[in-house]
Amino acid sequence: MCATIHVQGTAPGKALQFDGSTYVSIPDNGTLDLISDYTIEAWVKVSDASNNTIIDKGDYRFLFQTHTSGNTGISLYREGVGWIHSQGSVPVNTWTHVAVTVATNGVVSFYKNGVLLSSHASSLGSADNGLINIGRQSPDTCSCNLANGQFDELRIWNSVRSQQEIQADFNKSLEGNTSGILAYWKFNHETGTSVSDSSPNANHGTITGTADW
Repeated sequence: MCATIHVQGTAPGKALQFDGSTYVSIPDNGTLDLISDYTIEAWVKVSDASNNTIIDKGDYRFLFQTHTSGNTGISLYREGVGWIHSQGSVPVNTWTHVAVTVATNGVVSFYKNGVLLSSHASSLGSADNGLINIGRQSPDTCSCNLANGQFDELRIWNSVRSQQEIQADFNKSLEGNTSGILAYWKFNHETGTSVSDSSPNANHGTITGTADW
């Protein structure tokens, strides 16, 4: 069972607000020690055109941001690989769905509202057992580029989702046990400083800073 949650440019029912000092920390449990064959996607409404970190794992194992390098688009950084920047741009103060896929052959693809922005040949990074951070870069490096804006429906999948698959589900709230989901933070019906992972993998997090739902 699923429900439609967004129309492009409109607000969701619930989301987590990030104010430039708020972030979510999630202990490593091995399920997100990813090198390739994965997809990260989320709804974002950034309030400025700075480097807004969506999610990072350990020492830059997959740092996914809206980025100001040249085009205010979306970007992926991996230790040993470096930055890859999308074509296109992400608007400020507008709900936008963003996604990135990393294939086993190294190809990185970026999507905005279910439409391919660009694909890039790349090498593969490596995994580590560091914390997952939502809303900031790794504390092992700079603890910087904290997010300003709102996030909703942040999902990680254990496969490279096609454009058709992204389009089919990006406007829906899914069940946590949907096949292929490794982590799913709905940021919905939450109170206090806990953030629940709806997937069976229990990647639950704790908010540091102001929890504003």
